[in-house]
Amino acid sequence: MDFGIGSWLTYLQLEARTNALADALRRHGVRPGDRVATLTLNSPQMLEILFAVAKLGAICVPINFRLSASEVHYILAPSGASVVFESSSLTCTVSAAPLSTSAHSACTLCPSPTSAPAA
Repeated sequence: MDFGIGSWLTYLQLEARTNALADALRRHGVRPGDRVATLTLNSPQMLEILFAVAKLGAICVPINFRLSASEVHYILAPSGASVVFESSSLTCTVSAAPLSTSAHSACTLCPSPTSAPAA
């Protein structure tokens, strides 16, 4: 996969990363049918989250990053999401729209270090 920014990720690396994320979510208590929310910018990491959640049989709740905090809360509160992935630039939006459950965990995305594949 070419991220369009001069960095690459092979499908084998993508598989390893999504398996690792799915395992981490499982250890965190995410089970089939659970909701995992994403408030992220469009990125390769967003796809990794989507694939990892699907591998668990959980349900991804994507939230448009252009929404205001009150609109995010309107979607997030009744969603039942126990985990929210957020892009680092959207941390304030998630903080201003807290879940009504104490089981909520927020995970901030940081860009993954990748390099171009060997020729």
